[in-house]
Amino acid sequence: MLSLRPRVELSIPVAAKHVPSGGELRNVRRAVGENRTVVVFSLTDSAYHALGERLGQGNGGAALREAFEKLGVDEVFRTDCCWDDLAHAEARELLSRMNDGLPLPLLLYACPVWARAVREARPDCAPFFSGASLNAQRQGIAARARVAVRRGIAPERIAHVTVVGCPARKAALLAGGMDARVCGGEEHVLTVREVLSWLVEEGVAAPGSPKTAASAAGRRGPAGRLHDVLAHAWLIENGALPPSGFLRLEPCLELAGVTQGEVELGGKTIRAAKVRGVENAYALLSRVREGSARFDLVEALSCASGCV
Repeated sequence: MLSLRPRVELSIPVAAKHVPSGGELRNVRRAVGENRTVVVFSLTDSAYHALGERLGQGNGGAALREAFEKLGVDEVFRTDCCWDDLAHAEARELLSRMNDGLPLPLLLYACPVWARAVREARPDCAPFFSGASLNAQRQGIAARARVAVRRGIAPERIAHVTVVGCPARKAALLAGGMDARVCGGEEHVLTVREVLSWLVEEGVAAPGSPKTAASAAGRRGPAGRLHDVLAHAWLIENGALPPSGFLRLEPCLELAGVTQGEVELGGKTIRAAKVRGVENAYALLSRVREGSARFDLVEALSCASGCV
């Protein structure tokens, strides 16, 4: 399957084992200090950009490489194969729902906080949530296998750390089952703030906010997951990647905190929306249920400033 997300490999390190909150970072640092353990980090897009900006290099790269090397990490990847798989599954579900007349809009599981809030407050919206699930373990398996082959070592000697933007995402990944018995070695999840605290303690970074306001939308643009899912839908329908700028979001004048856009695909118009803030999401869903607004695909974030 073609990957729609940038792949940038940085020759750097990783490590982490999921344990109760507070012990995760300690276990990663322990792994870094063990000569037999190779530590590998996988950075999500939000983590990559937030740490890069915090270190003075807006798009990561050399600044991140140098910082992680000083911490003693062995290798670092900017890669999200499990997220690509999820976007592809969601794209297939979107197309299936549209073709079969099933409930719309498809609500993406982009933010654990908003998904939980909506499910608890609006159980009538449960049928709209995507049935696709994130395979949190695939990231560690892929990174570990690549490093093991390159270095000629057993996968069990590799500690893999996934760095995410927020504690809610970390909790969701751990709850999803980061099982070392399946992955073949240690599995850990850290947040950007935990990594930053480590960098500050080691004198690699100065104290301060983990990111600037400019990074809130992410370097891939404000469309985020909407872009990923619709790009995969385009690939499924047309057998090719979509043209640059195929999805443009504009503010919705009728709904606060909502941007919207349209994509023509397979003779149908897909209306997509991105909403920030749980209350704004409630308002959008109410309008949809009333029939006064129509959307086929919705991504919502509970935090207006982004995922870090």
